[in-house]
Amino acid sequence: KLVPTPKYYPLRFHCAKILREISSNTGTFIPVLPFYLEVLNNYNFGKKSKKASMKPIDFSCILKLSKSQLLENGFKDATVEEIYGGILSYLADNSNKIGFPELVTPMIFQLKDFLKKCKVSNYTKKNQNHYWRRLWPTKNLIETRRKPSHFWCW
Repeated sequence: KLVPTPKYYPLRFHCAKILREISSNTGTFIPVLPFYLEVLNNYNFGKKSKKASMKPIDFSCILKLSKSQLLENGFKDATVEEIYGGILSYLADNSNKIGFPELVTPMIFQLKDFLKKCKVSNYTKKNQNHYWRRLWPTKNLIETRRKPSHFWCW
């Protein structure tokens, strides 16, 4: 279990990326979505930033954020980009699996909750555009293709 404070979000994203790559390369299912969704649901993205920054923070070579970085609006932008990018990558890796609908359904409910809570249009517009148009067709396709299949339990 990773420390859920914003100070360690970059470390959380690095660990999630490593787990995504292991899952993708080995074909083993590793539940990575909770790492991203926990950040999305626990951090208050609607709160005003105390400092303005021109560009988002690059998490690629950071493990821990300073207090001054946490106050910048670039931190929130980078966090949302990292979450959306990580979720899309993970879902792309698992989009051809038979359990994809069960993977996506709880996530959709959590994203709807996030949309209700967060009133910042930059974060909610990206969310709607990326997920709703791409998830439902794949989810429905897999559900229709697996309907004629019979699974036997012993």
